[in-house]
Amino acid sequence: MRVISWNTNARSRQVARQVEYLKSRVPDVIALQEVTPSGAPELRSSLKEIGFKFVHDSFELFRNPSQLKGARRLGTLIASKYPARLIRRKIFQIPWKEKLISVSIKAPEISFDLHNTYIPSGASHGWKKVETLEGIYRGLAKKTRRPRILCGDFNAPQVEYPTGEVVTWAQWIRASGEVVLRKQFRHGDGARWDAAERNIMTGLGKFDLLDVYRTLCGWEAQGFSWYPIRKKIKVQGRRFDHIFASRSLNVARCRYLDEARLASLSDHAPIEADFSL
Repeated sequence: MRVISWNTNARSRQVARQVEYLKSRVPDVIALQEVTPSGAPELRSSLKEIGFKFVHDSFELFRNPSQLKGARRLGTLIASKYPARLIRRKIFQIPWKEKLISVSIKAPEISFDLHNTYIPSGASHGWKKVETLEGIYRGLAKKTRRPRILCGDFNAPQVEYPTGEVVTWAQWIRASGEVVLRKQFRHGDGARWDAAERNIMTGLGKFDLLDVYRTLCGWEAQGFSWYPIRKKIKVQGRRFDHIFASRSLNVARCRYLDEARLASLSDHAPIEADFSL
């Protein structure tokens, strides 16, 4: 089973090219972020045309999604070749419900739950990011026999080191390289912000949701999914896009598809994972 998670950057004019690219990768399940209410219908119909019979987006949770404005216009979508049923029960308590969609998928070999999220940027939306991360962690930090996948754009972490050290946005990297936790960050408790990011990045491993890229590639691998845009300055790439999965799904391969970003299909590279069910 091949799963692709991709922040499509709300590029409505690129839908045809995005779908054509996805088709070329032959996935079985697709999770998209930064989908808009106006762009979702075209995405749904286009994905169904290439064999994804089951498509759900987070705007199904609203009576009138066209009324969503600003950052609330950026939602999530899941498309599956296997039967996929929208999970409507309230697993997660998050401030903006369009930032997460959950489905139950019945694959030929196994059934599992898939959660697809777009975490708001802390630089633009402050503590909405923390509240969303905390809500997702509370909803998933429990042991269950049912396999699960969590994927999406998390806008975190800041940096990862080959030693396995994860640096959150609530930490400051001094010129000497020393990493220090900020007591106050964005007018709030730095320790709380740090914990919110860290609980997702590493804490969910205790509940059978492993970072599949790090599991397969180790900590020395330097795969990035997004790059800040700064003129005449070489900037560090960020690994913002992740797939976390249960061990029983047997991840066999994971990579970032940077050619999609370089072709200007989005400002993010998709992350692709193959599972040997």
